[in-house]
Amino acid sequence: MAINHHVSAYVDLILSDMPEPRVIVDATLGNGRDTLKLMQRFPRARLYAFDIQKRALEISRQRLLSHGITEGFTFYCASHEAIPRFVDRPVDLCLFNLGYLPGGDKKVHTTPRKTIQGIEGALSILSPGGRILVTLYPGSLPGKIESIEVEAYVRGLDQKKTTVMSVAPLNQKNQPPYLLVLSPYQG
Repeated sequence: MAINHHVSAYVDLILSDMPEPRVIVDATLGNGRDTLKLMQRFPRARLYAFDIQKRALEISRQRLLSHGITEGFTFYCASHEAIPRFVDRPVDLCLFNLGYLPGGDKKVHTTPRKTIQGIEGALSILSPGGRILVTLYPGSLPGKIESIEVEAYVRGLDQKKTTVMSVAPLNQKNQPPYLLVLSPYQG
């Protein structure tokens, strides 16, 4: 696999050695591109997806249906900090793709406080071999603020409980997106 500047290549790399997850959470549904990719890659998994915009749920449902995916997923018109209220089983993979709805209103943006609450919630139900992937976009002011605050939060996590790593391009211009990977410490 070629590694380029696009974050999806990093996600593919991180997922390449992961056993097939049984439960997946797409914490930021958006236009459903990540959800479709996850459902195609892990067809036996149960997927829960969250977004605060009804338009995102409608677009994503249509995207899945147009690819013949009619079951195995549940969408919630709710923010990602509500994950533990709706998902009542251990999560093997949780994906946060932060920012705003592509093609939507850029003023409706994920926020540091809710994102941190979402990550905390996902950590509270993460399976022992699970992973949380967080894509950050520091290229805009709201994205930069969110990146700084989310990084400060994950840096403060107990290293004996959670391993955190960053996957970032070092030679790209204009503050490119990058990926944080969180997993339970395996000692």
